[in-house]
Amino acid sequence: MKQPLRIRTAIVLNATDEIPLESARLAVFNALLARRYRQPLLLRIDNAMESEPGDGLALVLDDLHWLGLEWEEGPDVGGEYEPYVRSGRSAIYAAFYVKLIELGRAYPCFCNWRELETMRQAQLDSGIPPHYAGGCNRLNHQGRQRKIDQGLPAALRFEVGGMLSGDVEDLLFGQYYCRLDEVGDFVIRSHNGISRRVFTTTVDDALMRITHRFRGWDELQNLPRQRALAETLGLPLPAYGHLPRLLPDPDAPDGRLPTLGELRCRGYHPEAVLNHLARLGHRYDSDRLLDVGELARRFRISQMTQQPVFHRQTQLDRWQRMAA
Repeated sequence: MKQPLRIRTAIVLNATDEIPLESARLAVFNALLARRYRQPLLLRIDNAMESEPGDGLALVLDDLHWLGLEWEEGPDVGGEYEPYVRSGRSAIYAAFYVKLIELGRAYPCFCNWRELETMRQAQLDSGIPPHYAGGCNRLNHQGRQRKIDQGLPAALRFEVGGMLSGDVEDLLFGQYYCRLDEVGDFVIRSHNGISRRVFTTTVDDALMRITHRFRGWDELQNLPRQRALAETLGLPLPAYGHLPRLLPDPDAPDGRLPTLGELRCRGYHPEAVLNHLARLGHRYDSDRLLDVGELARRFRISQMTQQPVFHRQTQLDRWQRMAA
């Protein structure tokens, strides 16, 4: 008997106040994936700053609940892998930084932004893909200590050198070849001590046992870096699906995408917004207004588009009329 596919996925939000429409679409697709296979859904807040998300978190959670999404683990309900907010996981990240340093795969970088920009521009002028080619990776212990004694702020870089390129699987596009030779050593912790998202995502997805997750097209550029980090740390890498871009309505006067909160304030029904988002990149065999359970039951990765899609106001208004 064929075993059911084991799926463990997550809604990962960077925002802690307003949810951009693209983030809402990602949340819907990850929720449908979890419900399709009757697996638990996790909510994680990936706030960029190392500070508590504050009152805005309650607004984010309320908007997601209004849309009809529910999760079994998250900052409001707890779970086995707490905390579910990035700013509360600094001690976890610190342990992995120590491991990378001990493995000889991470080193302090004292280059300032002017030096890095000069390096980048010179590479562009020479037709070379921009990457770190500075000298901090060649400093010996004494040289690094002198710079530390001078009080120079240092970022922490991951050393890619010697690692092999290779394939990873994209849920939508199949095999994707990660070119590590074009990446260069990359920052995993900034000069101000803030952990970079490429690092925290790799660690958090692995520790929270995420197996599959949809995310934005812009994160595809981080896949080679994540592959290198996961391989070095001995962590599993989820199967990511990078959704093609969501574009604004070409007829919109302001040329921007609304937020989920804006649509809610304008009086749209949650069922209308849910059905609209669920079809922004997925083909359904029904034009009826479907609840979240029926949308999940009919959800298939094979029915997802590989092309960018437009948020069209006329389509949303059509769903609104059906939901009224």
